[in-house]
Amino acid sequence: MKTHILFLIVLVPVLLFLNGCEDTVSDNTSYTSIDSRINIKLREELSANSKNVVLYCRTERIYGCINYGIDYSVIKTANNFRIKFNRIIISDICLTALGPASAQINLGNLSAGTYNLTLEVNGKTESAALTVTDSLYQINFLPGFDFKFDNTKLHRVPPYLIWGSVGYIKDSLTNVADTFIDSLQILGAVQKNLSPGDYGFFEIDSFGNILTPDNHGYPFIKMYKFEYQNDLNSIKELMKRIQQQYVNQIYISCNTWQGDVFYGWTL
Repeated sequence: MKTHILFLIVLVPVLLFLNGCEDTVSDNTSYTSIDSRINIKLREELSANSKNVVLYCRTERIYGCINYGIDYSVIKTANNFRIKFNRIIISDICLTALGPASAQINLGNLSAGTYNLTLEVNGKTESAALTVTDSLYQINFLPGFDFKFDNTKLHRVPPYLIWGSVGYIKDSLTNVADTFIDSLQILGAVQKNLSPGDYGFFEIDSFGNILTPDNHGYPFIKMYKFEYQNDLNSIKELMKRIQQQYVNQIYISCNTWQGDVFYGWTL
């Protein structure tokens, strides 16, 4: 199974060339042409030091192995990205499940402004504009034959936001789930109002509530979101205490604006 790496080559002071390729080469690796539309989903990659724009790309065609990749290259000049999709990478090891060929293209931590995207495949190009603000990513794009954006508006996760879920196996544990959420507020978490829409990791409805994801896997579940500026270790300790008291009955998760993901059953 191959992975993609972005290689940085300085061409001129304002020119970057990024190439999606394999970090190891196998004699058994083969390639085939791209013969279906490429669907693109806009995401934000969170970390303590940066917030990167990532394009999750996948072919409309479904293959017999779920680990096929898309070979690509990216050229950046000033506020312009030229992204060329070259071919399908057929891995020498097949993970036998149906799925599209895919690639994740990291455009980096972009300052506020508008960026022009030129998307190329099989010698044909389509254009899009990506607008970046402190709170939003917005794609302006007229759907064509070769590319489609699954989402054209993505809200950014604000600083100090935490969110997650409490799953539990029976209704009588509802009070325990409520106690955990109330305890977060005792630790210093405060309600955070968010605009309705897609935040990549979760969605907010028209009433400002975080939506319960489909197929969450629990008989019962409660969602939460707060602004939290205190020590995250206090939340981890709270999760651990409740989890140990209700082993295999309560399942608590917590995500942070820095990209951390805590699971109570692993603490």
